[in-house]
Amino acid sequence: MDYRREIDGLRAVAVLPVLLFHAGFVQFSGGFVGVDVFFVLSGYLITSIILAEKQQGTFTIVGFYERRARRILPALFFVMLVCLPFAWFWMLPSDLKAFSKSLASVSVFASNILFWSESGYFDTVAELKPLLHTWSLAVEEQYYVLFPIFISVTWKFGRRWIVGVIIVIASLSLAAAQWGAFHDPSATFFLLPTRGWELLIGALTAFHLGSGKKFSVLAPGAGHWVNQIMSAVGLLIIAYAVFSFDKTTPFPSIYALIPTVGAALVILCATPQTAVGKLLSTRLLVGIGLISYSTYLIHQPLFVFARLHSGHALTTSMLSMLLLSSLALAYFSWRYVERPFRSKRQTSRNTIFVFSLIGTIFFLMVGLVGYSNNGFESRVSDEVRTLLKATDNNNPQQGKCLSTEKRYIKPEASCMFGDTQNVVGAVIGDSTGNALVYELGEALKAKKAGVREMTYSGCPSTLGVYRVDRKDDHRCAEYNADVFRYLRGSNPHRYVVLASRWTLYLEKDRYDNSEGGIEEGGPVFLDAIDQDKKAKNPEDVRRNRVRERYIQTVVEYLNANKKVVLIYPIPEVGWDLPRYLARLKMGNPKNTDDLTTSHRAFVDRNKAAYEALDSIGEHPNLVRIKPESTLCNTYVKGRCIVQLNGVPLYSDDNHLSSAGARLIVGEIARHITNQ
Repeated sequence: MDYRREIDGLRAVAVLPVLLFHAGFVQFSGGFVGVDVFFVLSGYLITSIILAEKQQGTFTIVGFYERRARRILPALFFVMLVCLPFAWFWMLPSDLKAFSKSLASVSVFASNILFWSESGYFDTVAELKPLLHTWSLAVEEQYYVLFPIFISVTWKFGRRWIVGVIIVIASLSLAAAQWGAFHDPSATFFLLPTRGWELLIGALTAFHLGSGKKFSVLAPGAGHWVNQIMSAVGLLIIAYAVFSFDKTTPFPSIYALIPTVGAALVILCATPQTAVGKLLSTRLLVGIGLISYSTYLIHQPLFVFARLHSGHALTTSMLSMLLLSSLALAYFSWRYVERPFRSKRQTSRNTIFVFSLIGTIFFLMVGLVGYSNNGFESRVSDEVRTLLKATDNNNPQQGKCLSTEKRYIKPEASCMFGDTQNVVGAVIGDSTGNALVYELGEALKAKKAGVREMTYSGCPSTLGVYRVDRKDDHRCAEYNADVFRYLRGSNPHRYVVLASRWTLYLEKDRYDNSEGGIEEGGPVFLDAIDQDKKAKNPEDVRRNRVRERYIQTVVEYLNANKKVVLIYPIPEVGWDLPRYLARLKMGNPKNTDDLTTSHRAFVDRNKAAYEALDSIGEHPNLVRIKPESTLCNTYVKGRCIVQLNGVPLYSDDNHLSSAGARLIVGEIARHITNQ
């Protein structure tokens, strides 16, 4: 197989958007499609090699896996090894336990299955997983367990028969991806059956070029211009996907045809004589392409450990420096790890297989030991362990009572708290309400009263709105409509407690406390539903419509003869508080008991939300609860407390812990009776 400089250039086009996407640059919102370009490239290159060897009669399964081991394992094991000391010193026990689990899964190329079972690729928590990106390696290696065997078994039937079978399998895989992108997005994103078609596009490309055909057969006599145009189209549609797609794009559905077909067109049509071929053959892009595998491996751990060490969201300048560092470290890995192991003169077959076996066993054992020892909790002090308990103790029933995309709980099946024999109301809202309801139930027990929890993650207690930045499986509007219908016809539920992150949905941007605490995650887009159609309004119109919906929802519940307890914005923190405090204690023994946030920042942040809620006016059945009056300007002048007597009042960067909830629910319970 002849070397093509433009293929290395295409590797650079694939890896750079992935880096920029993971760095959080919003302009590259679809940068994740670089992985899809890699899949096509991999399918093309490996199939081309197999075809060449089959034609020469030199192909063997052992030789194939030797080549894969040389290409994949040395750099992968090197990055995993370098991660170990940083994980030991900088990770909290729960993080180290999760990291250990990923070490074990990566070593047997099953990390895609692990990460599918844990969370989605676009979840905020994914930003703290150093080995998350290895899911794509797992997909490839699972594919290459099967593909060479398939070629060996079917070779006697001839190319045409093989190509026909590949087309059928790829079509079925694409159909499964299209269905799964809307019905089980996480599994569809991570697993081979819905990703295989992308590698098979590369395989079909290799079969086409291997047959001696050129794209110019579509226009005899005009081959050069066809190649010019089609290669440019290919590169442009890859760019379109990079800049136009985002985490709301159903993926990998038929949308993934755009970057994958684009990659195939570049492979088919970019030659040294075409403009695209010349561009991709430039020294810079070829150089980045040569180190693209190591760059891909290194960048994610580098970003994650930088976030863990700083405790803050990373600044643009810091991210830019990390991007350059990824390239520099990747060159080192390529020069001193990848190349020596890929050279048969320097590393024999027996050596590479022994190395692979030892490395696999080592990381498998390290991972299992770390996981079974709960991330070595003994590494941290009792004080740190106490701080971390605040991360998971605001609602012990959260796992079964909070609705999500994967768990839609109908109102009549919702959880009950307090005196479940005398439920008098409901807490409605997003996870903010979920963080309050358990302690509210405990407070209501003394009154022999109870409440239902009707909460949906990422969904405010507001009628007629939807999350623009979420996929269709986020059924916010449907849930709120179901809750309202149920409560409107239910006399026992006289009280409605509305608790949501009103400001976040109105402002879109996550919280920056102006003192180094910047909430992780992208913007939150909420918009109105008009006449059963999901609107996408300009920003000023969107804000007005959301504001109107806030007011209308409260009025609707009041008109339904409900007593509404309206919970105003709860002060946000910016830092993931217990973890931030724990890391400070781990790395620096200085006293952190005086940590607070600015009340002025809270006032500025929540001005529009306050104005919206204030504009509802007075009503005999409307009670306003303002957590600000408890948490701000009380214990410390001009500041909002985030901990009290060393106990965190938040379980993360915005949700109240049990201790924090207890400071608020007493006032709520005062307005609820069992009569």
